[in-house]
Amino acid sequence: MTLKFTENFDRKYAELDAELDAELQQAIDESLELFLKNPKTKSLRVHKMHGYKGVFEMSATMDIRLTYNYEKPDTVVLRNCGHHDKILKKP
Repeated sequence: MTLKFTENFDRKYAELDAELDAELQQAIDESLELFLKNPKTKSLRVHKMHGYKGVFEMSATMDIRLTYNYEKPDTVVLRNCGHHDKILKKP
């Protein structure tokens, strides 16, 4: 499986560092490693987002979420990351 990062994802990831939340970046990195090994890992709590066709959400922590969609069967496009409430507004 290949990961593709959107500009929005990269920007939001960098903003976490600006908030002095390097631990959150580490949680995202670890979640992505788990996802690559097994996208159905229960701790990631992966599910389709309601109201957004083809968009999925996974958890890095109880508050931090990542959104993505499949571009090809083996390519995942990472769309957004950040605090749960903000992610739900613009996945």
